Amino acid sequence: MNDLVHRTYPRLLTTGTLLILSLFFLGLTILILSDSNNYENTIFNIFLITLFSVTTAILLYHLFKTKTIYISKSQLIISNFFFPHKHSYDLAEINTIRQSKKTTTHYLPDSSLPIDKSDTYTISMFKTIIETTNKKQIIIKSIGKEEFNLLYKVFTKRKRAEGTVKKVKSRLFLYLIDNIGGLFLIIGLSFLSIGLLISLKS
Repeated sequence: MNDLVHRTYPRLLTTGTLLILSLFFLGLTILILSDSNNYENTIFNIFLITLFSVTTAILLYHLFKTKTIYISKSQLIISNFFFPHKHSYDLAEINTIRQSKKTTTHYLPDSSLPIDKSDTYTISMFKTIIETTNKKQIIIKSIGKEEFNLLYKVFTKRKRAEGTVKKVKSRLFLYLIDNIGGLFLIIGLSFLSIGLLISLKS
């Protein structure tokens, strides 16, 4: 990809949550397996080990399905974020790129009645849809709003062959600002998971 013009990075809310939760359930599995002194409730332990192992596998499966998009001078490339597996499309094969947003409202677990807006939080899920000229739709759920805006600008410019694409300044800063909610969630989940595992171990 020597003629690479642009690439996207996955949303921290998606990848970070999947990573932390998979490590947490993996830790629970290891804790039960390492408790060699407890021979009681063997069937229940086997059930928990199976449940936590399957949960870990499902979370890792979705994590490893994370996709990123590259745009070169003549192609749009959809690649796995963790593995060197990709599909390439000529820009002429891509009809449209769009993004849809779904926002859900959740109530805080310790909310007391009456409930008002201060007792709620919202999570926005983004779905990037790439439609080819033969009406095939490719759906990617790991790209945030600002990442999509950058992608769309570059795609449109390359599609129309409107000269060179300028490098985005302060890309890391803009990415962190766009993912600030996911960053705080990852930090919170990390401390919570570590605390729970330590308390269960002791």
